[in-house]
Amino acid sequence: VAAGKGRLQCVAVSQPACSRLKRQLSMSARRHRVRHDESVSLTRFWFEFDLEGHHPPAPAPGITNIDGETVQHQWLSYGAGVTGYDEEDAFALLRDVVGADLPPWLRTVKDVDADRAALGIPDGLVVGNAAWRGVWFPPDNRRGPTP
Repeated sequence: VAAGKGRLQCVAVSQPACSRLKRQLSMSARRHRVRHDESVSLTRFWFEFDLEGHHPPAPAPGITNIDGETVQHQWLSYGAGVTGYDEEDAFALLRDVVGADLPPWLRTVKDVDADRAALGIPDGLVVGNAAWRGVWFPPDNRRGPTP
């Protein structure tokens, strides 16, 4: 969907998908008190958290523990990349994805460049689209922007 002359236009999207996306964007804009003739700016944030107390327990001798981590440690061990209207919106999006209380955060970087190497994201991990509103690392927004 692209904006042009105060209207949203579909580009390379089926008509039903375009209609659904226009409706979601309109609802999101009303929720944030944005008029149809105003532009909405999004900001990329990078958050790092204090995960003390969220590390997985040590496995018993001779046992390999594959998935014993807390939700917070699984989702936030490398940091989190979120694009939102503001920092409060970005935290709300991240809380919705993690589905648990966020641990104390150590640092916030505003207007971050979504560069995998600069952020210390290992090559094997997927990064979502940082141009869309939503959580792009760990990726939750691979299907489109969060309404």
